[in-house]
Amino acid sequence: MLPALTTALLIAIAAPAAAQPTLVASWGGRGNALGAFRADGTFVESVGERGSGPGQLLGPSGVTLTPQRQLYVADHGNRRVLHFDWQHSPARFVRTLGSGALVGPSDVVVDSTGFIYVVDWVGGEIVKLHDDGREVLRWRGSGGEPQQPPILFAAVVDGTTLHLTDMINGRVQTYERSGNLLQECVRRER
Repeated sequence: MLPALTTALLIAIAAPAAAQPTLVASWGGRGNALGAFRADGTFVESVGERGSGPGQLLGPSGVTLTPQRQLYVADHGNRRVLHFDWQHSPARFVRTLGSGALVGPSDVVVDSTGFIYVVDWVGGEIVKLHDDGREVLRWRGSGGEPQQPPILFAAVVDGTTLHLTDMINGRVQTYERSGNLLQECVRRER
């Protein structure tokens, strides 16, 4: 029997050309595993289990599933990103990225060229990794008020830009993939 979803959070969708879309959501007693579901809600399989070893999760908070079925998981509790190959069932653990370099990753996205962007929620930084895991660039989100550093949470890659949500300062920031701030949309108080 499948445990109930612990969050109503949809954290990734992928639709490879030859397959049905796959939804990936955090599920399990404390959200320390990921469940894959078809678009009709049929359970496919789970990935990960609670722990800090290879392929184990402690608070997955964001994922990206590429069209090539490569699954990247921001493992907030273990301060790292895990990479799984999901071309075949079951998903196979490939490697750990960012160990020791991340404070509290909350989301991860992959652009069309294969670069991996990690939103480090606690550190207020964006870390850009090469597809082999090497750090390419690290930048801090622009702050709001002097006493309020950005609390970056989620990211979306759109062509050549990266969109980030800053929960504390109530805005969405848009960056070039090189880290240059292009614009920000700020919530206005009424």
